[in-house]
Amino acid sequence: AEAPARSRRDGLGAPKRDELYFTSGRYSALVDFGDGATISSLDFRTAGVPLVNSISRRPEAYHAHLARAAEPGGDQVASIHERVRVKEPGLERLLRYDRWRRHLFRLMVFPAGKQPSDYSALELGEAPGPAGSPFQVKHVSGSGAELEAEVSLDPVAACHRVRCAKRFRFRPAETGFTASAAVQLALVDGDEVVCRAGIELVVNLLAPASSDRYIAFGAERQPLGWQGVVRGESVRFVDEWRRVATEIVAPGAAEFWIAPIETVSESEDGFERVYQGSQILAVWPLDMAPGREIWQAEAALRVTSI
Repeated sequence: AEAPARSRRDGLGAPKRDELYFTSGRYSALVDFGDGATISSLDFRTAGVPLVNSISRRPEAYHAHLARAAEPGGDQVASIHERVRVKEPGLERLLRYDRWRRHLFRLMVFPAGKQPSDYSALELGEAPGPAGSPFQVKHVSGSGAELEAEVSLDPVAACHRVRCAKRFRFRPAETGFTASAAVQLALVDGDEVVCRAGIELVVNLLAPASSDRYIAFGAERQPLGWQGVVRGESVRFVDEWRRVATEIVAPGAAEFWIAPIETVSESEDGFERVYQGSQILAVWPLDMAPGREIWQAEAALRVTSI
């Protein structure tokens, strides 16, 4: 049975006003309405599998050693105690740092000319208003919440403001559950704006090269470390070892942009690539004008035991 949603509390018992906690026998979820109305934690309790567990990439002190070593002649001038060892060439290209926390259902509004390569390189140029602004809670029940914010589309569309509404729903299924986010945008100020919108999801099944964990779409199967574009309204991430499948469904989406979330870690053997999950952006064209019908989209994560 679903439990009533409640504000999360810290260790001192004081209310933490920017999160709502939803739980049942099959799932638990934290909706962070202080950070773009996103889901910061989602656990499949039946299988004991956390689905949102990707750490945001931040600069580390040792990254500077790797960057210097990648410069022409950089490793030649280092002393024997400072020399950098790498397990594969080109690791310095993975020194990327996240603009946002790695949550579910973040709304990205970005220029129409951006490409999947810009998304993987964290150069999407998305408007910070829809992506990371605090939202107000309008309604809460045991199975969901409705939230709203009025935000700017700068710098994607200068001097444009929109009213953004999000509706979260959590529903049990026969062998799992579904978590979904429906989004509505309505123009408040400004002329017509033509761009793109995406709802971002993050899934971490831990083993990017294992044959029993993979991305499936159509008749194709790819390892979790794969990067590319999926055309259609759904894509699956499967973990046969833990017997869990997550299907992302986005009705009407033009395509999914998928890229691994990778960083660099330093071990005793040297610098190495570390997979921290996959980022998935369901992408729609976005065209709004004064008096025009509200733009809306929805993305869902269907989690099942297999």
